[in-house]
Amino acid sequence: MIYQKYLVKVEDHFDPERYPALISELVSVDIRMSALPLYHRAEMLLSFLNRKTIQSEHQKENPGLATLISSDTLPLENTFSLFAASGGNRMFRSELEEYIRERFSTNGDSKEGGHS
Repeated sequence: MIYQKYLVKVEDHFDPERYPALISELVSVDIRMSALPLYHRAEMLLSFLNRKTIQSEHQKENPGLATLISSDTLPLENTFSLFAASGGNRMFRSELEEYIRERFSTNGDSKEGGHS
């Protein structure tokens, strides 16, 4: 039996204030990504969190970020745990993904909108 770190009920909504460890991890991840190009950050991180894969097109356009995300060196234990716990609550998962998307898309998540 696998121990789940978080319990997400069917009626729960995602509230970042309830998950300080998640916020701390994402701050650390953001710092680790800070020297890399901005484009596709949110998309690549969410893809990896959901499926442990990154689209090959995104890998080609931002290879340094793809390597960092897939290296398993980013502090994502709590983030992965929360994703696993929220699998049965689509609303929670969607709100969690939107939170991450907004956090990592602030400076643009496309080649046109981002800075390299």
